[in-house]
Amino acid sequence: MSRYNPQLYHRHSLRQKGFDYSQAAVYFVTLCLQNRDPLLGRIANGKMQLNDAGRMIRK
Repeated sequence: MSRYNPQLYHRHSLRQKGFDYSQAAVYFVTLCLQNRDPLLGRIANGKMQLNDAGRMIRK
């Protein structure tokens, strides 16, 4: 296994400076699934209609 080389990999934090991530908050999460298949449901009339898998994940 090769060692981490900072000259090849430039990782930047996506965290907001000064924000306390240890506090309770609401987060919006976007998932991009394999082949963009609607595995958790579909959008109908601007609303997410969950299928069985989507309801299981929500629960």
